[in-house]
Amino acid sequence: MNLYCLAVALAFTLLQCCAQNITGTVGAKSWMLGGTAVAHKDLWSVNNNPAAFTSLQNTQFGLYSEERFNENNLRLANLSVVVPSKHVNVGAALTYFGYSVFNQQKLGVSLSKALGQSFSLGVQLNYVSTFIEQQGHAGNIATAVGILATPIPKLRIGFMLFNPTQNSYGTYTTEKIPSYGKMGCVYDVSEKVALHAEAHQILNQQLSWRGGVYYAIHDAVHLAVGAATQPAYYTFGTTLLMKSMKLDMAASFHEVLGFTPHVGCSIPVSR
Repeated sequence: MNLYCLAVALAFTLLQCCAQNITGTVGAKSWMLGGTAVAHKDLWSVNNNPAAFTSLQNTQFGLYSEERFNENNLRLANLSVVVPSKHVNVGAALTYFGYSVFNQQKLGVSLSKALGQSFSLGVQLNYVSTFIEQQGHAGNIATAVGILATPIPKLRIGFMLFNPTQNSYGTYTTEKIPSYGKMGCVYDVSEKVALHAEAHQILNQQLSWRGGVYYAIHDAVHLAVGAATQPAYYTFGTTLLMKSMKLDMAASFHEVLGFTPHVGCSIPVSR
């Protein structure tokens, strides 16, 4: 029993250091850029901003995994899919975090719609759940809304609200599903260099500032570095662009808890 309590307590302690855990940022590209994500236009926007995948023209699916602080029991896995259509793009994502004693799941469905050349809107419906051994399962619905704007050709601005109604998991706990807002931008300095910045505010926590620099050293090889506050960590990584897939590899470093490896691949499907 003591070992069980210790394991659950350790998991919750580490989760606080990871901010939102199951509802947090997904994608190795985001984590090589300090955890910025809200203004990215890629497959992982299905998780990070439902307004930001309107530009995808082919069906895509991707797999992402991270092992927080190299702990097997703190592993997160994600499967994301985007299916574009004439009027609206549809996305879905399934995320799992934890192990047999303590785990969390999130299943989300997103709709992304372009409203003109420089503005898009997205909505997201999620089912978020937690399982704790000897206590059982608790879960509830959490919604999200996002926007993406391009006020000038080289600048994108994104915004997202997650769980604005502050729903709780319910059942055996009064713990609320994390509620947060984030706003960020991407500025293309040139064809090879882009600057990323984001402010991330979780309800009842300190504001987190995140940023990074993305550099296309070659058509098929891109590099990135980044950093963040609250919690403070440093990040770096690379993107490899291949004929049939894109591979992102990153690492984030916390001064006390150490390294977290991140890896993700996305594969387009010809229509």
